[in-house]
Amino acid sequence: MAKFSDLNVSFRTSPKNNVAVLTDLANIKKSLERLFSTGKGDVPFNREYGTSLKTLLFENNVDPSDVEMFLYMDISRFEPRVSLNPANIAIEKKGNQYIVSCTFTVPALGETEGTVNATITSE
Repeated sequence: MAKFSDLNVSFRTSPKNNVAVLTDLANIKKSLERLFSTGKGDVPFNREYGTSLKTLLFENNVDPSDVEMFLYMDISRFEPRVSLNPANIAIEKKGNQYIVSCTFTVPALGETEGTVNATITSE
């Protein structure tokens, strides 16, 4: 029995640097969920990784379109496997929570479409 039976070994390599890149839709969704839930500065050896969602969403007088643009820039920077239009990011407020929804395509999978939802709660 394989030690890591859930590891997908049928991945492609990136033409940019010949590094193995998983293009499985489930892995990409998990990566985006992790990105949404990680604040900038939370990762000790990569202080740039993450989003400013929690900070921006719970500040006063922040335009939702600005939050969507910051999120678009973070996704473009940290998840290069997806193709994304800023119009496909939606933010909905429910009480003390924000529901962030993002629809994207994965060009390496023949334009396969996926959606990720994340709930951001004030502390």
